[in-house]
Amino acid sequence: TVSYTGAQDDLPALLDLARAQFAADGIRADRALVVPGALDGVERVLGAHLRPGDRVAVEDPGFARSFDLISALGLIALPMAVDDEGPAPDALDAALADGAAAVLLTPRAQNPTGAVLSAARARALRRLLAPHPDVLVIEDDHAGPIAGATVATVTDASRPRWAVVRSVAKSLGPDLRVAVLTGDLTTMDRVEGRLR
Repeated sequence: TVSYTGAQDDLPALLDLARAQFAADGIRADRALVVPGALDGVERVLGAHLRPGDRVAVEDPGFARSFDLISALGLIALPMAVDDEGPAPDALDAALADGAAAVLLTPRAQNPTGAVLSAARARALRRLLAPHPDVLVIEDDHAGPIAGATVATVTDASRPRWAVVRSVAKSLGPDLRVAVLTGDLTTMDRVEGRLR
């Protein structure tokens, strides 16, 4: 059984696998946590950093449950147009100019378009985010290793606030409602504290 009390000593194999997969994709994963599903992980990261009224740049079109979550948390969604390579740079630039405190994006298997963030687009988005170190970046890689595409990431270890969440429900079994999360140390500390 999986316990969400913050005691993760009984899950070393899953956490080792998660850290290895993140590392293989160029995502620094000094720590990883198990959370009850990808959307739960996104909620915990948003709740760890944002307050009602904060603005979140989200893909448009995007995952309807993400919009519902943002609304339920009292946050304001700022739409970012999406094409086959992911969020459009000009849309992210506009959201940042409009005061986005966070960016939520899907690097591959984007719902509903199926878009995959290209390496070139990831670099362009990273350049736009560089002058905004306080903006929280969350990548919802819900499909993970079964997405059928190599992942390109906008995060890097130099960002002060970031997280990547991956569901294992799709790759290991749809009834698990389990995801793994990595991110900067402050984010990980806050999420782990909330899990307790």
